[in-house]
Amino acid sequence: MLSFKKLLAAVCLAAATWAPQAAHATTFLTFSQTGDDPIVATRTGSSTHITMSDSISISVIDATGYTLPMAGYMTISAQNDGPATLGGNGYASQNYSGTFSITNGGSTNFLSGTFNDALVSGKSTGGTFTASQPPANELSFTSNVISGADLAEVPAMSLAFTNINAPISIVSNTLDSFTANIGGTFSGSYATPEPASIAVLLVGLMGIGLVRLRHG
Repeated sequence: MLSFKKLLAAVCLAAATWAPQAAHATTFLTFSQTGDDPIVATRTGSSTHITMSDSISISVIDATGYTLPMAGYMTISAQNDGPATLGGNGYASQNYSGTFSITNGGSTNFLSGTFNDALVSGKSTGGTFTASQPPANELSFTSNVISGADLAEVPAMSLAFTNINAPISIVSNTLDSFTANIGGTFSGSYATPEPASIAVLLVGLMGIGLVRLRHG
């Protein structure tokens, strides 16, 4: 009977760790750039620094008391972590670490954060700026208006470059200088067990309970 107990325990463990998960997602903030100052990538030798300070329009924010769309102000500062690489699909890619901040132009922090090993990837006049957690502690958010429960979710940043001036390319093992506009979404998600997974887990627990009643 001991082996049967172990089997039931294994069933519970399998249900808890191997069963498919359903993801709950929250969009914290979505924006588009509205000012005349583009995001700027500046190459100096074999390194590239990306900066932005410009007005934006916020179309989605996970906070109450705001009429959308509304104006905001965004800053970005990012420095490459290592050399750029060219993939077989022709996309140039490079990792960056830095910070971003989205405010009302004053003291209200709509959303800000830090990122490590965020990926800038592009080809010709198209590009993206993305980060997520996992696989590593690449991204964290803070806010004065978005709830702490939302910010505790697994964060993700998905931004896109538009109106790129100078095709994205690699020079001296780093991304060459370019300018662009930027827009996109900051979000979070957490996984919850699907109903079938919960049912399997409950069956296992009930089985263990019956074994204990019979041999208690």
